[in-house]
Amino acid sequence: MSSAPDIDPAVIPLITGEKILDVACGLGKWGQLIRTSWGLTSSGRSQVKYELIVGLDVYLPYLRILKQQGIYDEVCCADATTLPFREQAFNTVLAAEVIEHLFNKEAKKLIEECERISKEVVIITTPRRFYPVKGQKNPFLTHKSVWKPSTFRKQGFKVFGVRTYPPFSENRFLNALLYPFSWFIPELSSYLIAIKVNLSKTSK
Repeated sequence: MSSAPDIDPAVIPLITGEKILDVACGLGKWGQLIRTSWGLTSSGRSQVKYELIVGLDVYLPYLRILKQQGIYDEVCCADATTLPFREQAFNTVLAAEVIEHLFNKEAKKLIEECERISKEVVIITTPRRFYPVKGQKNPFLTHKSVWKPSTFRKQGFKVFGVRTYPPFSENRFLNALLYPFSWFIPELSSYLIAIKVNLSKTSK
């Protein structure tokens, strides 16, 4: 799925390893960003080249477009709560702006599946409130849940924030003052970045 532009430079450095899965890839924003910004990723800074970038989505019209564009090495049609890959198949599993489109029970299944197939890093981003989605043909874009920093922490994630939360963001002075702190105090932010690392070690 798409995401707020503020999130992009915060997420890219967290990506690591040669094999990356983009869950609910939408029209390929993250696949394109990973390719063009590889030198800014954790592995790219170490001169490690990616081997495989896979885009997964349940919406076939998007996948047909991506197949033509060649943004991903492979594309896969599947539900985000039942990922058709073996355990630890990818170094990084990214689910950007996905979890809010699932009810809580399905969302927890998404987390379990992402952790199962990742051997290094799982990255999840989500807004902290409902956003109306209008004029979209894709029926999967409706928001169904809102996640708090504390909920991710209970799942073992480290949580960071991007962009200040209303009403702070609506006041120019408060926004400028609090914006830098939203990264370390995600309760102040509008968007969350949840990350869990060293999964191959914790799974043993």
